Amino acid sequence: MEIVQDKWKEILQRVRDEHELSEISFTTWIEPLTIHSVEDNLITILVPSEKNGSRLREQKKIYSSY
Repeated sequence: MEIVQDKWKEILQRVRDEHELSEISFTTWIEPLTIHSVEDNLITILVPSEKNGSRLREQKKIYSSY
């Protein structure tokens, strides 16, 4: 888990760069995410509110369909 936590900011920045997110989108949706746990190859990420979580789930469905 330490390696993921140590590189978390770098991981978030990579998401921002790869998806060409604006500053406002990044600070609103991505930057607030935090790591809850890492087990094997599964990372559990916490979202700051239920509203954000619902929106991120919708986006995951969109990205998963490609």
